[in-house]
Amino acid sequence: MIAAGDRLRDLREDKGKTQAEISSLLGTTQQIYSRYETNRTDLPLRHLIKLADYYQVSADYILGRTSYPKNPPEMAKPFLKNGYYEQAHKIINMVVNIISAYTIVMRSRMSVLFAKNAREEIHNKMVTSYNFIAFLVFPMTFGLAAVASGMVPWFFGDGYDPVTYLLYLFCPIFIFMGYSRMIGTHILTPSGRQVISNYAQISAAVVNIIFNAILIPRFFAAGAAIASVVSEIVVMLVYFIMVRKEINFREMFDAAWKKVIAAVVMFVVLFNVQKMFTVSIRASFFEIVIGIAVYGVVLLLLRDSFLCMNVKRMMGRIMAR
Repeated sequence: MIAAGDRLRDLREDKGKTQAEISSLLGTTQQIYSRYETNRTDLPLRHLIKLADYYQVSADYILGRTSYPKNPPEMAKPFLKNGYYEQAHKIINMVVNIISAYTIVMRSRMSVLFAKNAREEIHNKMVTSYNFIAFLVFPMTFGLAAVASGMVPWFFGDGYDPVTYLLYLFCPIFIFMGYSRMIGTHILTPSGRQVISNYAQISAAVVNIIFNAILIPRFFAAGAAIASVVSEIVVMLVYFIMVRKEINFREMFDAAWKKVIAAVVMFVVLFNVQKMFTVSIRASFFEIVIGIAVYGVVLLLLRDSFLCMNVKRMMGRIMAR
């Protein structure tokens, strides 16, 4: 625990003041004030209150009883309740289930191909998945970030506004989970290398514990959200490193960059459109529809091969009927 005198000296120096100026503020002599900073004399209550007001910090902070200038820290106040994290995580899990549904279906198909050692078909399926995962995760990330502030009030009710900010922190997790689950279900499990998945999960768990220990005491639920995202990054990186010779990063990039542009444009449009609506289920529905439309149109304008191919295929089936 830092001594009160050391804290006073740090606060004074950060503000660029001299001992003479602070002693004048307190209505005392520089000699007496100097004894406060050297911990030779206890700080009187009246001077403690005056200095706390002057530096805009809590008395506990000056006395070294807390490391937070304000108690509790202003930036952490919205995230004090663990329930906010749980509610934000519910929404994340609901969206992640869409990714999981696709990867689970592909796992069985890839297992058959690996059993047959059908290299060319495996490669073709991977290219399709590069496109499909990118097609999902980027609009999920930017879309949820765009509609979160209008969705949370009617979805959870009054008093859950902090969930919106937690969702902002959580949103990138879709990208990392999408690619890591793709590698896990498309390559590692079908090829019998589940041990790599275990190593990745253990690494992520260790990182999660460390980040939680560092961030939760300071940022509470926001710290837990950041730790969750970082742990998913670790899983993805471990997977990428372990299968780097079996995936084509250039193909992965080619499959993703147009989706990223379309998702960003969608975010900008939704961010501005949202201001035109009042908070309601209907408004969120319209925003989602608008977002899907904008995302699709931009991809078509960019001539995204994945979307164009599937649109042509769909139109061909309709015409055949």
